[in-house]
Amino acid sequence: NAKSILDEGLKICTENENIKGIAWCSGTIGWYFNYSGTYEKGVQWLLKANTLFQSISDEKGKLYVSNGLMSAYFQLGLCELSTKWGKIALKIAKEIKNDKFFLIILNNICVNYLNLEKYNEAKKIIDSLQDIPYGYNDNLKINMYQVIAEIECELGNLENAMNFINESIEIGEKLNYEIIRSEALRIRGKINFKAGNQKEAEEDYSAALEHATKRDYYEVQASILESWAQSDLINNKYDEAINKLVKALEICEKNKYVLISRNIYKRLYLSNKEINKYKEALVYYEKYVEINNELNCITSELSLADLENEKNKQEAAIFKSLYDDIKVISTIGQKITSDLNFDNILENIHKEISMIIDAEVVGVSTLKESEGILDYALFIDRGNKLNLKNVHIEDETSIGAYCVRNRSTILINDLYKEYKKYVPTLKGKVSDNNTQSAMYCPLILEDKVRGFLNVQSYKKNAYTENDLNKLKILASYVAIALENSCLYNRTKYFSSHDFLTGLLSRMEIFEKGEKIFKDCQRERKKLAVIMIDIDDFKLINDKYGHSYGDGVLKMVGGIIKNNVKNHGVAGRYGGEEFLVILQGISERKIYSICDNIRTSIERANIYYREKSKLKVTSSLGVFMYSGKEKSIDQCINFADEALYIAKAEGKNKLVKYENYS
Repeated sequence: NAKSILDEGLKICTENENIKGIAWCSGTIGWYFNYSGTYEKGVQWLLKANTLFQSISDEKGKLYVSNGLMSAYFQLGLCELSTKWGKIALKIAKEIKNDKFFLIILNNICVNYLNLEKYNEAKKIIDSLQDIPYGYNDNLKINMYQVIAEIECELGNLENAMNFINESIEIGEKLNYEIIRSEALRIRGKINFKAGNQKEAEEDYSAALEHATKRDYYEVQASILESWAQSDLINNKYDEAINKLVKALEICEKNKYVLISRNIYKRLYLSNKEINKYKEALVYYEKYVEINNELNCITSELSLADLENEKNKQEAAIFKSLYDDIKVISTIGQKITSDLNFDNILENIHKEISMIIDAEVVGVSTLKESEGILDYALFIDRGNKLNLKNVHIEDETSIGAYCVRNRSTILINDLYKEYKKYVPTLKGKVSDNNTQSAMYCPLILEDKVRGFLNVQSYKKNAYTENDLNKLKILASYVAIALENSCLYNRTKYFSSHDFLTGLLSRMEIFEKGEKIFKDCQRERKKLAVIMIDIDDFKLINDKYGHSYGDGVLKMVGGIIKNNVKNHGVAGRYGGEEFLVILQGISERKIYSICDNIRTSIERANIYYREKSKLKVTSSLGVFMYSGKEKSIDQCINFADEALYIAKAEGKNKLVKYENYS
């Protein structure tokens, strides 16, 4: 399926150190999750992609993910973030004069207005698009015609609505564009119902739901059930409507479709009220008010103004405080996730966290999953940076380990009274000199725990549930930032290192060699260039296979790395050849290192299928810089000539360059 293809593409791009490819694959995976209604995952992948696009200054890529983030944040009910990314997208589209994306972004804004049931505002945007040329692009037509059809339907222009939706369906069938068919049939069902075509409406809704269910389009399933239920309500089929709405609500709550949930709660309240089920109606009304207030206080300054006009001024102040906190957290989160340097991220976490939480101690621990070890990447106690020992994930004395094992947030306001909820005992004595309050949040990304975020205070009762909620939101940003940094550093590493051996790549060894040469030339230091070749490597590959040959290359690379250490640099020159550049050490030490490499390769225990031992040898050509050479390339050529002599004289030899000409 599409996801498998994208995953394979991402794997290939990663293996080939293709940052642009990694970014586009990540962005497309983010959009895939958006289309499937899994918006939280969509946001994670799109933010990853955005970081990579920023690192390579790819404006079109940034535009692509900004549009996706606008849509995803809106569906999650985070309208302020949605607006922010929408503005970014429109700005980029204008700067690079990309009419196609400009149109797509405005189309998505129309969809947002539709979800908010602001049909006149949506119509104004549609009317403003008349001069933008989108007729040449069928994909754009499909989406645009669907939006226009739904707007016209809601405004009562049913003939126009039917023409646009039928045109959209026709183009979709021509392109075999499966993902939009369910939504198109849903819209046509609404139009048919409003036009009085009851039978056709039922057929459209039924076909739409069957199509969406077969393909796991969960968000579309919820939308279809909601629209179908609206028709039932108008026809006074309350029981049928309620059944459909309850099914839709189950889908929404499972997948966190906040906006659709709000509408469904409202309709469940109204339908239960109509059939005198006041108890159920009250429950749904309270849920509707709760989710509506949540959306308003998080997303809209206008909503805060409305709250202030309500009788309960105290409640309005609470909502405003929450809104202000979330704005601060959002700003902090954006600052943390905008940096790719691991140390800078940690510094920003410590620096910024005190803006929202009283934190005398701040800790960030990352999980080395393969070893089951929690490594304190950051631990600052009242301004002092401490280096704490690693903790095993199964450590029964570590509250942090408990947090990670159980994927649970922890709030402690009296350490002496509360620690036994989590661990049977603590390391060291519990006294008044210890921190007394603490909060722990697991760092979770893509359903995997990556570590934990921890703040502590020396005062009792320092934290509230509201503080814990703030830390949870911040932890999601920290998890994304650390993963982005890890991805960036891995990509950066593989752009300068050979994927198989871990030695420097050919280009990198040349660049570093040139710098070392100039330094030795200027400072008159000793310099040696060594070419190393695995003897008869082609025969090894031909007889035992390339995977076995790869094992030999890894082994030789490891031996070279262990011997060179801090005396110079080593890289894979190409195929079975390696290049070593040593500086600032005596000639005797240079030959000792070279001979150790040769003998270590010869003595290495290499077995084929754990049975027959294979003898591997190598030949080395050594050139000692005399001060007369003009470039590192000239030195490499002389070392290569010496290597050629070593091969010609029987292999498994070390030959120093002489003027053989």
